[in-house]
Amino acid sequence: KGVQKFLDQVQGRVLPFWVYVTPDGRFIQATSGFRDTEEFLQDLKTAITSEAMRVPAAVEKTLAKSAEQAARDFEAHKLGAVARAARDAEKARGYSESKLALRELLAQAVTAGREDLGAAAEQAKGGDLEAALAAARKVAGELKGTAIDPEAALAVKCLERLKAAAANVAKNDKAAARRGYAQIVKDAPDSPYAALAEEEAKELGDE
Repeated sequence: KGVQKFLDQVQGRVLPFWVYVTPDGRFIQATSGFRDTEEFLQDLKTAITSEAMRVPAAVEKTLAKSAEQAARDFEAHKLGAVARAARDAEKARGYSESKLALRELLAQAVTAGREDLGAAAEQAKGGDLEAALAAARKVAGELKGTAIDPEAALAVKCLERLKAAAANVAKNDKAAARRGYAQIVKDAPDSPYAALAEEEAKELGDE
């Protein structure tokens, strides 16, 4: 009976019927007959952006302020603040231009985070492991739970091993240093840290 009330609003009698409703069961729109991919996606976009699917005006106002602040935070390179704002915005159910703006800002923050990881790798190549590790940890902490999470965590792990290996070299424990370098190459073969680990291992000479 519940489904039938929606089907009764379909204009046409050609299968398939496509009926779009809100999560709480309010009718949005319906179509009848075959829809190609472009038409179907347009129907879906129209439904998602319909007034019935929008967040309440008061919520949109709050989200808009959050997006404005997140934009300022991004300019100030406060990537963690951008990530938190985007994460909080997703808790609001419904369509919102401000939510879309925050998603885009988060994507930009992730890109900036990758640039920071690249800079950290360059610092490591220059021998400043402390600064490199601090930078990588900052990215990992600020953007935890985002798309960059796995690569940031891997960068931190590699840098920690490089630092430990360097300490072992200082103690003249070359065997332990070699094991650390080998582990980096094994865990992150395509990373800049693998090449650095191989170079450092070569400098140790033969066993």
